[in-house]
Amino acid sequence: MPHNRTYVSRAVIGLGCAFIISFIVVGASTYLWSQSIMLDDLPLWRFSSLAQGIVVGLPYGILALLGVSALRAWAAAGCITALLWGYYLHVTVSGQADHGIGIAMFFSPAPVLGAALLSLLILADDRPADEIASHNSSGS
Repeated sequence: MPHNRTYVSRAVIGLGCAFIISFIVVGASTYLWSQSIMLDDLPLWRFSSLAQGIVVGLPYGILALLGVSALRAWAAAGCITALLWGYYLHVTVSGQADHGIGIAMFFSPAPVLGAALLSLLILADDRPADEIASHNSSGS
């Protein structure tokens, strides 16, 4: 792993972004949940919020430590995070939540990081996604 000033500054900025993203996602999720069940006095940060924040921030922290600065990877991670946490909020608000969704959310950093890293493959190949797909499907 490179130890130059550029890498360190990117890693610090990325880790800061990971913290901010975690705080926003968990805070917004808790706030929207409390508003949906009309609990105006529920704090934005609960007992489980620390664990949820770690789960949200883990893929972004890994991207930061890997030195990934490509907007495409961070955007892909953001889209998958929004999708997963939106579904989690929907299930929780609708009263259908069980232990399964909690376990699934515990493993949610894997698809978030996977989507970010897959987006880098297209960037590294330097060809449009359609061209990559048509080349690979031809069997050559």
